[in-house]
Amino acid sequence: IVDSKGSLKNIDIKNAYSDAVDIDFSEINIAKIDVNKAGNDCLDVSGGNYKIKKVMMVNCGDKGISVGEKSTLSSNDTNISFAKIAISSKDFSKTNINKANYKNVEYCYEAKQKKIEFGGALLKFDSLLCNEKYIVDENSRVEIK
Repeated sequence: IVDSKGSLKNIDIKNAYSDAVDIDFSEINIAKIDVNKAGNDCLDVSGGNYKIKKVMMVNCGDKGISVGEKSTLSSNDTNISFAKIAISSKDFSKTNINKANYKNVEYCYEAKQKKIEFGGALLKFDSLLCNEKYIVDENSRVEIK
């Protein structure tokens, strides 16, 4: 989805070859995303504003959720298992997660500057259940209540 505005009730994807859901330069509200197996990221967003009520993701080849390039993303409930990185916020993005439950991941989260033309990122959790390592660079900030 590119350069769009609107709402989606449900996205259900199984066995995606690369990114399961890719949304750029948009303002999108989504009630629920359910992804089972993606070759790369389960959800990749950039350059927009995104609100997602419920996220269920299993078997993401790289990231469960990737938020980049000046995006804002908020989600009430994110459940991610079997991914390299459960959630990534980068390049001036602001990500707010109310409830996060991440299992069988290499990294719970990352917040970083990836591209030189941008800066760090902000990642906030109201509740985080994950016992793995994380990545935060010197330009970024993570807040966990």
